[in-house]
Amino acid sequence: MLTLLAQTSMAEQPAWYQVEMLMFAYTNPDQLAEEQWPVPEEAPAAAIKPIRSGYGSDGLGYLYKAAHMMSEAVEGSRLPVAPPLAWLNPAGGIKQNSLAWHARKLNGQRDIKVLWHETWVEAVQEKSGVAIHPVNLMLSGEPEIHVTGGFSLHVSRYLHLKTDLTIQHIGDIAIEEPEQLALTSETPASAANQQPDAMAKTPPAPQRFERGTIRYAHFNQSRKMRSKELHYIDHPLMGIVIKLLPIKVPELEVSSEG
Repeated sequence: MLTLLAQTSMAEQPAWYQVEMLMFAYTNPDQLAEEQWPVPEEAPAAAIKPIRSGYGSDGLGYLYKAAHMMSEAVEGSRLPVAPPLAWLNPAGGIKQNSLAWHARKLNGQRDIKVLWHETWVEAVQEKSGVAIHPVNLMLSGEPEIHVTGGFSLHVSRYLHLKTDLTIQHIGDIAIEEPEQLALTSETPASAANQQPDAMAKTPPAPQRFERGTIRYAHFNQSRKMRSKELHYIDHPLMGIVIKLLPIKVPELEVSSEG
């Protein structure tokens, strides 16, 4: 009976994976100009959220907190099962980034820049959208590239990555000035009202610019994946490379008490 309870508890555990992902942006202005991109009615450059360089340890903290919650749930169920301490760090430490070579290769190309590269451990859930990873990234330059939104992982028969990202290119937008007319020095103002030919254009003023959104697109995709394989998800403005490695969680220890 105790063995059955332990097996049932293990069957309900989510699958743990080491996840490595990098996001990169395309920066060639000539290629980007070949397509037409929608621009929002109000340029959101001034409303962009504070930039984070990725969630890093915050993401791991969140996932380990989930592991603690799993342990507490088993303890609170009054099952004769002792959750192992290994649940609190199922990976036994994160392995060295396996996509480092890909990151260097991408950064070595003139028109591609890596936005973000991170490795973490996650208990991938069976339902989509249970754990959403926030994204708020910025790449300085011309144009300035912002990527906001989030992504999530889940597993059914296959692993799935779902992205819900917004890409904005911020740059200088020329301000359209109204044409200015002035009277010639030889024509009195009263005469100019009657003689349109006496009007002359003023010398052109220096062009003024304001920062705003010059390109704007959504990156919403759902990709089916296999573990241990490298997957590319592409978009005209950016791309994602991702790899998931399964992690074996130690078996539950059956308590002898009760």
